[in-house]
Amino acid sequence: MCKTVSVLVLATMLSPGVAAAEQPRPAPTLLVGVLTEQFKEVCTGMQSAWSDAHWEAGFARLTLPADARPEPLKGKPVVVKGKVPPDARFAPPESGGAGCVMMQARSDWVIGKNDVRMVRGLPEGAVQVSAFEAASLEAFTGLEARTDKDEVVVTFVNTLGRKLDRVRISVHYEGCYGKPGVEVRNHAAGTLEAGSRVEARFPTVVLGDRSGGKRPPEAHLAWSVQVATTSPDVVMDLDVHASGLGLKLDCPKEPGSK
Repeated sequence: MCKTVSVLVLATMLSPGVAAAEQPRPAPTLLVGVLTEQFKEVCTGMQSAWSDAHWEAGFARLTLPADARPEPLKGKPVVVKGKVPPDARFAPPESGGAGCVMMQARSDWVIGKNDVRMVRGLPEGAVQVSAFEAASLEAFTGLEARTDKDEVVVTFVNTLGRKLDRVRISVHYEGCYGKPGVEVRNHAAGTLEAGSRVEARFPTVVLGDRSGGKRPPEAHLAWSVQVATTSPDVVMDLDVHASGLGLKLDCPKEPGSK
């Protein structure tokens, strides 16, 4: 009898499904991302109608307090204090949709009423959520960028009042000519204690080869700055366009152009 019970217990402990079910979900209390107003698309033939207006920070749908006034922070990085609702998905957003009017869409695009957003890869272990219940909302002031000759200098300050694990600063690049391509450069900043400051330098333009050597490498311009962390109590879905950081960047002249 004891041997039978022991075997059953051992089998249960080694079962992948049980082990996965027993792993606790992270319980983030902070969300950092750019605040945008989003809508759901309803298709009637080839026409689009937009309903269900709501606010998102990064790609997490927000439930805001009744007295919240998000409009002044629209399009800006924000810090949201609160919690993840029980029905939220811990998964990246769906991308690549073409909307009602069929069009070519890159696999990292999310097409909305006002713009096309891009889904950026996050480090393994970074928390992603589909929804967040906000108790408060305020501007995030810990990210700055400037140009220095042919470089973009990014400064990140941990203003969140807690330690951040495995912070990664990235610059994403978009191709200057022809069909848009992407490049990315990363800087591993490590663990940042509350109040810590880190500076990282990135080239303004990088070369990328999407032709397998059939054509010369193509210029890609710094497009946005992303900051991520693997801290389990923070969702950092922060990706800020260069213009949102006050950067005015231009592609070099296309080879052969006058």
